[in-house]
Amino acid sequence: MNSTMRSKPVSAALRRRAVACLAGLLLAAAAGGCASLQAARLYHDGTAALDRGDAPQAIATLERAAALQPGASEIQNHLGLAHLAVGDMAAAHGAFQRAVALDCDNRAASSNLADLEALLRDSAASQRAKRTSLPDTRVDPQETP
Repeated sequence: MNSTMRSKPVSAALRRRAVACLAGLLLAAAAGGCASLQAARLYHDGTAALDRGDAPQAIATLERAAALQPGASEIQNHLGLAHLAVGDMAAAHGAFQRAVALDCDNRAASSNLADLEALLRDSAASQRAKRTSLPDTRVDPQETP
């Protein structure tokens, strides 16, 4: 995994950003009702699970938050980090793409998406190189003594 992408543990900067986002979600909850408040709580709990290294729990919790607050870029970004932590690159990629689509100014999501795409390109190039450089070790039964 690329060392610039965060998977676990969550840094202090990410925690501060999560608190700021939680505050924003709570303000939205005041205007939006109980579902928004529940989404904010789930976002907080999912981020805490990610912080302690429990990525499967983070995924379950953040998916519930995303269902309640589908327009929250931060939730999608953290969901991407949780998927990345369990090695589900496709799900992580999708979550990062949604986060950026929801908020193109979300620098963390943009950076995570770019880093993951670079990692996937490097991995694909490495696999292609490996396939073309391996000697053919198949045995032809006609050549067996």
